[in-house]
Amino acid sequence: MSNTSSLINCLEPDPDIAGIGVRVAIYVQALLSVVYPIFFASDGKIDEREAKTMSGVSITIVLTATALLVSTAIEAHTGGISLYHALIILELSWINSMTFLTVHFVLRAAKSIEAQRDTPAGMLWQTRIRFSEFLTSEEAVVASIHFTVVGAIGLWIWSHVASFGSQPDCNPGTIIVILSKTISVTHGPTIRRVSLAVYSIALIPAINVYVIANTLGTISSLARGILFYFVITPIIACCRPVFIAIFPCCICHSDTDPDSEAGALEIVHSTEFARWTFYFAISGMLTAMVLLIADTELMIERSRKMGIVQEGENEWTFGQTLAMVLLFLPLWEALKAIKESLGDDSSDTS
Repeated sequence: MSNTSSLINCLEPDPDIAGIGVRVAIYVQALLSVVYPIFFASDGKIDEREAKTMSGVSITIVLTATALLVSTAIEAHTGGISLYHALIILELSWINSMTFLTVHFVLRAAKSIEAQRDTPAGMLWQTRIRFSEFLTSEEAVVASIHFTVVGAIGLWIWSHVASFGSQPDCNPGTIIVILSKTISVTHGPTIRRVSLAVYSIALIPAINVYVIANTLGTISSLARGILFYFVITPIIACCRPVFIAIFPCCICHSDTDPDSEAGALEIVHSTEFARWTFYFAISGMLTAMVLLIADTELMIERSRKMGIVQEGENEWTFGQTLAMVLLFLPLWEALKAIKESLGDDSSDTS
């Protein structure tokens, strides 16, 4: 094992990758993919125009992330990037991937609601999107290309993790953070094996995006089932009057007498319940996105405290300035789309 003192100020800074301006620009664009559906779902449905808007945003962000990965591969091939900075780019790429997954789950929820508009809430999300249908969407094709590039670079990095990059002597001090736990990338064989397995799946075109989306979909459905059967149902049983008062349009009596206190209650796909179904889908992706952002920031902060990176990562460079300036366009487009959506909703209710 390398002497810890020899790793102090080992890595040269690269503010165009790890600088605060670049990171903020990527975080804001990724979070915009969550902001869109929050407003679009306020009327309990996603129309065709709103779906195209979300898909367009997702495709733009994922294409930009793919271009960043390709430039990273070129830079790594010429020996101009460290293992530490390459891992940061992989983290940022996974954050960008959440934009596609957010669109996927929102549209999946919309499809399920339309197919089961009058069925009990316990049947939510049992409508599955077929593999052939899934791959006809433009965002899925772009996301598949993105995941393939992520898989190729991830396999390259983790297959040579001890010697990868322009400063391999610094690799023993390089860390990643997963769910706030610090892990050494060169002294943790388990994380290497898991990473190789994940990036091997990500490498396979078409299969990658389908497996990743449906794996997360299964987890979300399981969480939804636990929430409904073990939280919402007991609340309805114990506090029926309160629940009816809070969600009057989500409740119907299953017997013929709507005023019967003995009648069993069901939640149906009303506008209000549909809205909360969308919000549940969005919250899952938002949680994953926030966790990835937090782990990335912790990785950078803990590496700084360890002293492995030289001063200069936060210097305001041309790359950081450009990233922040280019952020104004998606922000402006988001404001326009949200304003149009809210205007449509108000006209529908009037």
